[in-house]
Amino acid sequence: MAYAADVTLRRRCNRPVYRATRVTVSLADPRSGASVATKILAAENLDAAAAAVAGYVARHIFARDRTVLPWSTSATDGADLAALLRARQVRAYPECHSGIRGAWKRQIEILEGVAHGNLCAGVVRYELAQLYDLTGRHVEALRTRPVKLRWRAGGAPDDQGHAARTAMPG
Repeated sequence: MAYAADVTLRRRCNRPVYRATRVTVSLADPRSGASVATKILAAENLDAAAAAVAGYVARHIFARDRTVLPWSTSATDGADLAALLRARQVRAYPECHSGIRGAWKRQIEILEGVAHGNLCAGVVRYELAQLYDLTGRHVEALRTRPVKLRWRAGGAPDDQGHAARTAMPG
């Protein structure tokens, strides 16, 4: 399913210490023209605003795709996918071992902010676990793995009346 996105940027310049960029994202179904979602996202600069828009649009695409696994769904505003996009832009030269470690550390800092407070950030939690493993933080890697969600057949609750979706350890 494709979406048409209308993005409006607004800059707030009334505060000299902190300049925020607000982005209005409006998603519409291209076939019917009906509005699917509209959201105002805030970001600290234009690069972060672009990542926020990409994360929000990707979240809506994943939410409507039946082939996407339930554990890999995103936060409602797509902030986790935006953080993943920003973390992937951190680069280092492969000739310098300390540069690579520094890039991993910076990526971890970006992803930790969204992964620890949100169990829905499955893709980000998986990426963060991989980075923890690369940096030798193996126990944290095991704890950070995404929580996989399993759907029971027919979506019916079990004998104890539990919901149709149950969490399984990573």
